[in-house]
Amino acid sequence: MEELEINKDKFICPTCKKKQEWNTTCKLCGSDISQMQNLASNYLRLQRNLRKNLQSGNWRNAEYIAQQLTFIAPTPLNKKILKFLKSHIFN
Repeated sequence: MEELEINKDKFICPTCKKKQEWNTTCKLCGSDISQMQNLASNYLRLQRNLRKNLQSGNWRNAEYIAQQLTFIAPTPLNKKILKFLKSHIFN
């Protein structure tokens, strides 16, 4: 399973598009980017939890986590995992 990594050397401010180090505010335009940090951290935590739940066979928890991951980042992999779990979990 691919894992999102935060590249702290190549962060680009969504407001001014300045390439910079990972900070809570943009050094050029002053935008608050702390929420992006929180979202990225939560996404990484969810990825780790999904992997643990898949490995231990906690399918319902894995499906719930996959839904959250797909909501945050609807990547082809997240969609594929969610589709698999939905088709293999019986209510």
